[in-house]
Amino acid sequence: MRHAPAGGLSKYFMPRHQAHHLVPPRLRTRQNSENRRASWLELFYDLVFVAAIQQLAGLISHDYSFSGIARTSILFATVWWAWIGQTYYLTRFDTDDMAHRLSTMLQMAFVVAMAAHIPHGLEEHSTGFALSYAGVRLVIVFQYWRAGVHVPEARELTTRFGLGFFVAALLWILSSVVAPPWRFVLWGVAVAIDLLTPITAGSLHARVPPHFSHLPERFGLFTIILLGEAIVSVVNGSEELLSGLAIVNAALALIIAFALWWLYFDTVHAAEEREVESKPDVKRYQFWLYMHLPLTMGITIAATGAKHIVSLKPGEKLPVEEGWLICSAFGVCLLCLNFIFLNSPSFVKSPSTPRDLVPQFGIALLVIACGALTSIVAPMWQMATIASLYLLQIWLSWRDIHVEPAEEESDVP
Repeated sequence: MRHAPAGGLSKYFMPRHQAHHLVPPRLRTRQNSENRRASWLELFYDLVFVAAIQQLAGLISHDYSFSGIARTSILFATVWWAWIGQTYYLTRFDTDDMAHRLSTMLQMAFVVAMAAHIPHGLEEHSTGFALSYAGVRLVIVFQYWRAGVHVPEARELTTRFGLGFFVAALLWILSSVVAPPWRFVLWGVAVAIDLLTPITAGSLHARVPPHFSHLPERFGLFTIILLGEAIVSVVNGSEELLSGLAIVNAALALIIAFALWWLYFDTVHAAEEREVESKPDVKRYQFWLYMHLPLTMGITIAATGAKHIVSLKPGEKLPVEEGWLICSAFGVCLLCLNFIFLNSPSFVKSPSTPRDLVPQFGIALLVIACGALTSIVAPMWQMATIASLYLLQIWLSWRDIHVEPAEEESDVP
C-alpha cells in the first residue's frame, strides 16, 4: 500500500491560491499585462445579471408603454452601471486573491438583492432596491481604495472614482429615509454623479488606460447575454400559443436577433481592441462605452415586444403604442450600432463617407417608421419588414468592407 508523503494528504488538496491569500492589486494595461481573457469569476459574476435582466424584462412587459419604459429606465441604468462598475475596475486592477473574490461575491449578493426588489422597485420595495445598489457601490469604493493604496501611479484616478462613487452611494442610502417623490429625485442625482464621474476623469483614462482587449471582450459577452435573453423571450412567447403564426413570428424575431449579433461583432466591430492613448482616443472610448446603455435597453425592450407579438392569437393586432415602441426599440439599436461604428478604430473617414452613411442611418429611421404599420398590417408583416431592413443593413455594411488579401506563404524554409 502506498503512503502519502510527508505533509499528508493536505498537500494534494491544497487550494491553488493558498499561498496567495492576499495579493495587492496591480495595474493591468497593455504595457504590463498579457492579452487577457475574462476570468471564470467574471463569467460567474455575469450570470447574476441574467436574473436582474430577466426581472427588468418582466417589469417592462407588465407595463409595455412609453411611460412605463420611462419609469423603468432608472432601474435599468442602475443595473447596467452596477455591471459597468465592476468591469471598469477589473480591466485595470484585477488580482485573483482572497480579498478580490470575497468582495466580488459580496457584490453579487447585493445584485441578487437588487434583482429581487426590481418588480416593485419603484413602489414599496424602493427602499430595499436603493440600499442594495448602495451596497454594490460601496464595495466598488473599497476596491478602488485598495487599488489606490497599492498602485501609486493610478492613485489620482482611483481617488477620483472612489470619491465620486462614494458620494453617489451616500445619496442612495439617504434616499432610503426620504419619502417619494424626493426619494427618486435623489436617485436621479446619484445616477448622474455615478455616470459623470468617469467622464470628468478626462486625460486620466489615457494615463491609466483600460486594458486594450479585456474591456471590449467583456462588453461583447454582456451583449451576448442580452441577445440570449432575447431568444429566451421568443421561446417563452411561443410556448403560450404554439401555432403556425407564432412559429413564423418567432422565426422573424430570431432573424433579427441573429442580425443584431452579426452587426455588432462582424460589421460594426463593436468588440474590437481599443487603444486609449490620447485625448481623441478617450472621447471615442467613452462614447463607445456610454452608447451601450441605450443599445442594451433597446435590445431588452425590443425582445419583450417580440415576445408580445409571438404570443398573439391569429387575427389579433398589437395596440398602436406597443407597435411604435417595438419599432422604436429596434430602430434605436441600429442607430446605436451606427454611432458605435463611427467611433470605432476600424472607421476611416473618406470623401465617400457621407454617401455611405446616409443609407445606414436611413434604414434605422425606416425601422422606427415601421410603427406606422401597426394599425394597417398584421404584426407578422411588420416583423418581416423590420427583419428585411436589418438584413439590408448587413448587406450595405458588408459591401463597404475591404479585406486585405492574405500574404502568400514563402517556399523558403
